[in-house]
Amino acid sequence: MAEDEAVVSTQSTGVEFERGAAAGAGPGGVPGCLQEITRITSLKTIERDNKAREYLKAEMRFQKADEDMRAKQHAIEDAAKKTAEMQTRLREFGKMYNVIKNERNKCVNLIQTSTQRAGEMREKIKDPA
Repeated sequence: MAEDEAVVSTQSTGVEFERGAAAGAGPGGVPGCLQEITRITSLKTIERDNKAREYLKAEMRFQKADEDMRAKQHAIEDAAKKTAEMQTRLREFGKMYNVIKNERNKCVNLIQTSTQRAGEMREKIKDPA
């Protein structure tokens, strides 16, 4: 093919057109080429507008995702704080349980000791020998 009849394509728009005499232009191929340039300019403007809209949508999705992430991070921090507080309370209750259990055991031992002594005293009173 001759250079003036070459096929030109753009990858981003998928548009193909021919230059020169084969494009139906007048002498020198200028009017047809001007129409093609105008058409490609319009396509590129539309493409740019679409890309700008896509960018804004992506930006909004990013902002939403970032906002969601921050909210979830805050919820995780709150849950971790509550867990730490509950663990502290659980340790305190565990300590109180052990103290009360030890006091109960002391009382049971005192009751057993006093019951045993009372029995021994009754035996002494019955048997004066």
